[in-house]
Amino acid sequence: MYGANPVQLAQLMSTVDRTIGSTTWQGPARQCFEQEWNGSSKQTLHHLDEAFGSAGRDCIARSDRTAQSHGRLTHIFSTSATPVHSARGTH
Repeated sequence: MYGANPVQLAQLMSTVDRTIGSTTWQGPARQCFEQEWNGSSKQTLHHLDEAFGSAGRDCIARSDRTAQSHGRLTHIFSTSATPVHSARGTH
């Protein structure tokens, strides 16, 4: 995984959970790994996933506001152009 793709993060968490649940690995190393995974590791990835979701929603909202603003400006410029009249009253 290059960078951090939210879909890949969710798949990673699911894959590790399934693997831990289906492995025959026994002993203190497994217990240590499982505790670390179910403790801080999975929680950190979950927080990262939430942060990406929040940042994505923020980007979409900003983009929408920019598009709306641009639309208003386009409308203002296209409707506010006042023809310049000459002294004789022609355009």
